Amino acid sequence: MRKQDIIANKFKRENLINIMAAYQLYYQITLGEIIEKSGFEKEKIVDLNLDIDPENVLNIMIEVINTFRKEDDFDSIFEDNMKINAMIHALKDFTLKYDELNKKENIYDVFYEKIMNDQFFTLSMQVFFSEELKSRIDYWKKLISNETAKELKQSALKII
Repeated sequence: MRKQDIIANKFKRENLINIMAAYQLYYQITLGEIIEKSGFEKEKIVDLNLDIDPENVLNIMIEVINTFRKEDDFDSIFEDNMKINAMIHALKDFTLKYDELNKKENIYDVFYEKIMNDQFFTLSMQVFFSEELKSRIDYWKKLISNETAKELKQSALKII
């Protein structure tokens, strides 16, 4: 499939909303798991100011499209890559912003390996993801208008 056709599809309002919602939810679930396993005081999480940057997500989408567009199972690869990117993004953000984290490199490496070997996202995380996705979608519906989606699609087409 041509890059332009994939972008036209992935940057439709409904698809953007779903992608952003899923990415943010994967990010937040990963962050919660890392916080729990690292012994970080949950009350201090607000101080770290961790969340996704929508522009970063859009750039990742374009990168994945550029890299894997010719693959037969592109849609599956796209979803997997967005999930993995969200989890690694959360891991990087947490380890970079949590200054008091002991053995940062070790913690990063352990979680990174689990993510890359598909041993991180547990069944209970998947259940939570499924339960929370609708509320995340509702949130992004308020932020992404038809006009915004058109503008983002035009920007993406210029980048490729």
